[in-house]
Amino acid sequence: MRKTLTHIAFALLCACFVVACKPSESCLVQDNVRMKLIFTADSISVEGDSISLTKLDSLTLFGLGNDSIILNNSKSVASVNLPLRTDTTVTTFVLQYSDLRDTFSIVHTNREQFVSLACGCFVYHDIDTVIATSNLVDSIAIINQTIENHVQDNVSFHLIVPSPIPADTTTNPTIE
Repeated sequence: MRKTLTHIAFALLCACFVVACKPSESCLVQDNVRMKLIFTADSISVEGDSISLTKLDSLTLFGLGNDSIILNNSKSVASVNLPLRTDTTVTTFVLQYSDLRDTFSIVHTNREQFVSLACGCFVYHDIDTVIATSNLVDSIAIINQTIENHVQDNVSFHLIVPSPIPADTTTNPTIE
C-alpha cells in the first residue's frame, strides 16, 4: 500500500511539472515574429491611365535561398507576414506579378531575447535597410523598424503594375 501511494505521489508530481513547463498561449502568439509588408499599387493602362489599387491579384512571393513559397498566385493581397532569417542578417525574397519580377532584400539585425523557462528565447529583428529592384517596386517606406510580432506594419511597398487586358465580349458567341 505504501509503495502504491509513493507511485501515485510521484505521478502527481510529474504531472505538475509537465503542466508547469507547457508553453502558454502567449508563447505561441509571441512566437509568430514576422515582418508585415503592406502593398499599395497603381495600375497603368496602355493609354496611360492610372488606377489606385488597394489589393493585388495574381501575386507570387517566395524566399530566395530556401524552399519557402509564401504566396502562390494569390488573390486580393493587401499585406503579407514574412519570416526573416535568424541565421544571417540579410533575408531575400522574390516578388512576381504577371510576367514582372522584383528581388528585394531586408538587411536586419537579430536580437535574441529570453522570455521565460516555458517559452525559451525568441529572435526579434530590427530593420536596417530594404533594397529592391525596380520592375514593380516604385518606392519603399520603412514604417516600423522593430519586428517583435506580426501585427504592426513594418514596411510598405508602392508598386506600379500593368493593368489587366479586359476580355473582349464582342467576339464571344451567344447561345440561343
